[in-house]
Amino acid sequence: RDRDRDRDRDRDRDRERQRDRDRDRDRDRGAPRGREPPAARQGGPPGRGRPSEDGRGEREERDEKKAPPKQEKGLKVVEKRELHGHRRRVYTVGWSCDGQLLASGSSDQTARVWAPGPDGTPRSLVELEGHTDSVDNLCWDPSHRGRLTTISADKSVRFWDVRSRKCVAKVATPAPNLHVAWHPSGSTVAVANTLEHISFIDARKLRVAGSMRAPRQWFEVNEMTWDKAGERFFVATGAGGVEVLEWPGLGAFNSLKAHISPCLCLQTDRAGKRLAVAGTDAIVSMWDLSTLICQKTIISLDSTIRTLGFSHDDRLLAYASDDQVIEVVEAASGAWVGRLPCQGATQQLAWNPRRHLLAYAGDSGDCVSLTTLALPEA
Repeated sequence: RDRDRDRDRDRDRDRERQRDRDRDRDRDRGAPRGREPPAARQGGPPGRGRPSEDGRGEREERDEKKAPPKQEKGLKVVEKRELHGHRRRVYTVGWSCDGQLLASGSSDQTARVWAPGPDGTPRSLVELEGHTDSVDNLCWDPSHRGRLTTISADKSVRFWDVRSRKCVAKVATPAPNLHVAWHPSGSTVAVANTLEHISFIDARKLRVAGSMRAPRQWFEVNEMTWDKAGERFFVATGAGGVEVLEWPGLGAFNSLKAHISPCLCLQTDRAGKRLAVAGTDAIVSMWDLSTLICQKTIISLDSTIRTLGFSHDDRLLAYASDDQVIEVVEAASGAWVGRLPCQGATQQLAWNPRRHLLAYAGDSGDCVSLTTLALPEA
């Protein structure tokens, strides 16, 4: 009888998520630019999560302790551009490993690749068509500048050769996809879907090589990543923690009790020394990867943090929330550096791997924003 109740509860949850996705697509078809983010599954990926009320009382108490940002320190915006080409809202952005190409995915069912034109202005290089539902996430091969993978609500993963502008493989998955990560060697792609099922795709043979179903105590699977050496696999979960698994065996290595409510996003720095985690409690936690001990927490926003990332030199950490701003702090100390106002909630951001150039997209509409930053003087 208990198993029957669990199955009924799972089916009800899946139906609720599907209704939320349908409502999101309907809103994208008819809503104006700058609309409110869709109400969908709590603790979902960028653009899919519903701000949690868990811990709201704690945040109100912490507000009294938060020191206001030192505005005089400042962060200089050297240049800001908007890239237009998509016909509906942009969900996801990402840079190629050499920083020359930028990819974006949209609810218009396409991905686009942008490249600098003769005058240096980024232009749409190619439109990648084939998905039959929104392109919810993407990831570049970290070992090859011309290979891109996109995932969609159409239950498929597509691999693209950007040089030939063709889809080289389509891999089916059991449910709509939400998150994707590429192993640092370029050998494996991990894809998580709405059933909390993670598929591991052999990037050479372009087929599913293995899979795992998230344990019930995880509640849900959010962002995933590997460490720099590719020996540990990190999964942000709806239980407010980060599960650390051995790779490739997927044995449990550690469980980080990171937050009081769902963790949505995480990323390791390029040196392989730190792990940043954030989620619905509006807190960023920074972890030492050698000891897996939390070094510090950063509290400066009031709403769900959906995306974060380290700059190419690991000096800066940027993170964004429903507060319609992007905060930039020093990665080593957590000291506040600057704040970038946005026209809407940012669903995903990505630093260029060669310079202080930040790409981001979200509820501001059908464009990708690019901002070149200059570090403040010491």
